[in-house]
Amino acid sequence: MYEKLKKIDKKDPEARLALADLYTRDGSTDQAVDELNEAAELKIRGNDLKHARELLNRAKRLKADHPRTLSNLIDLFKREDEKKEALSLIDDIFLINLIICGQAYPYRDCIG
Repeated sequence: MYEKLKKIDKKDPEARLALADLYTRDGSTDQAVDELNEAAELKIRGNDLKHARELLNRAKRLKADHPRTLSNLIDLFKREDEKKEALSLIDDIFLINLIICGQAYPYRDCIG
């Protein structure tokens, strides 16, 4: 059923949102977050930044450290000239990457 809905129109953010709702109800958090990001990216391309922000905040509530969500939020903040918020998320992404590497310090082993 999910894939049928996805095939309806991949460029329709509302179809993506409906799919995200189904995934959320099903407990498939990663897939829900992916669909929310797809919908948000379509909204950003259409310059509907307010709705894009709502979708990205919803994705962040489902999975706070999702790299694509954080990256999309940074893009949104830059478009809306919210530099402090963008820089804060960049710091978050950097810390997440350090944690993924299994260390917060020294970080050079993670990047080189």
